[in-house]
Amino acid sequence: MFHKATRYAACLWLLACIPGCRKEVDEEAPSVRILSPAPGSIVQVPATVTVTVAVNDERSLSSLVVSIADADGVPVAPSVLHVPSGRSQTVELELSITDEQITSGTYQLIARASDGTNDARAYSALTVLEASLRTKGVLIAPRKGVAPATIMELDDDGNVNEWGSLPDMGELSVIGHSVFATGSIIAPLQRREHEGVVWTMLAPNGTQVSSEAPFFHGLRVDPTDGRTYVGQVDGIIRGYSATGDAVFNGMSLPGHQSRTTVVLDDRLMSAALRTSDGQWSLVGHSLIGGEVLNDIPLDLAPVRLVALGNDRVLVFGQDGNGTRILSLHVLIGGPIEHAQLASVQLRDVVTSPANDHFLALSNGIMRYRHSTFTLEPVRTDIDAHALAWDPVNGVLYAAAGNSLLRLDPATWATIATWNMPFDIGDVEVVLDR
Repeated sequence: MFHKATRYAACLWLLACIPGCRKEVDEEAPSVRILSPAPGSIVQVPATVTVTVAVNDERSLSSLVVSIADADGVPVAPSVLHVPSGRSQTVELELSITDEQITSGTYQLIARASDGTNDARAYSALTVLEASLRTKGVLIAPRKGVAPATIMELDDDGNVNEWGSLPDMGELSVIGHSVFATGSIIAPLQRREHEGVVWTMLAPNGTQVSSEAPFFHGLRVDPTDGRTYVGQVDGIIRGYSATGDAVFNGMSLPGHQSRTTVVLDDRLMSAALRTSDGQWSLVGHSLIGGEVLNDIPLDLAPVRLVALGNDRVLVFGQDGNGTRILSLHVLIGGPIEHAQLASVQLRDVVTSPANDHFLALSNGIMRYRHSTFTLEPVRTDIDAHALAWDPVNGVLYAAAGNSLLRLDPATWATIATWNMPFDIGDVEVVLDR
């Protein structure tokens, strides 16, 4: 009897205790504050930012994560995790921002604290300045038609090493650190990251090997929109962004092949060769749809086209008499002759950020300044076939035979020389973005 009474009393006690013994639900989030850096603080990539955060919770803390994100909430640097001790703590965490692709702007510094059930966030604006433009290397390729082809690289320390290979060599172009290459009659148009090892094919090579004719022509990056364009022997003109996305697809006039291009405002101008009779034209294409807008006959073979504002093109080319430089209004025509160099062959043209145009000629290297319509010799002792301008270091590279020369822009003296295991056909400067 006593046993039953005791058990009955225990049950009554348990029933009475249940409401009071039930664990209370934690509905209160932690408190989190970013103490430093102050809102609007400025950092330049690469940087390590010391972030001071104060956190507390009425019970306990389980984690604290510090990160930085762009306006769309996309992280731009690896986040940092900290496990707090106790219910209140002030901590300093080191957040590294090293991605050289980050552009200048306002970013959100975020501190997220959790007690295991609830989260809380604190935000602070941080002004990030992009990394200083940096030269990552110089790529040197053999002349067109070499098969197989090895591409060499000159690194920051002045060392030359093998960078990559192709079944056969066509042309190179570089957008920042994205490298594009064409083959001659075998290799396709393809893209590769400078630091990568795998090529991604963008367009096949349609040449029949028996024809021994290059399929791709005029692969180059346009400074106006930072995209690379190339013509094919079937008349197609292709354009790609730095990531390899197709951004332009046009068709030349029937029987024509695009050999070099330039972007003007809303149109792509193409120097097109009519293969039946060797006649050249400057053809305008819509940048949006690729359709032909106009056609201006030319009496020379263009080697390079350079934009002059939104409606004029500076044409560097040659005819049977030698090298010529002229400008042309793309809507109304009317060429204006600026310079003629009799019995001189033009091999390459490169333009500096100061709009100085350097010409690789059969009798040396010359500089053309359109602002003053003047031609002046740079080096008369260099038989250059390819040129490249390094915008970071402000130096001119010239390829003569198998030698690559770095020239001082102040005196045009040779600063350094490197010899390659082949005759050089193309030189491209690789930047960090």
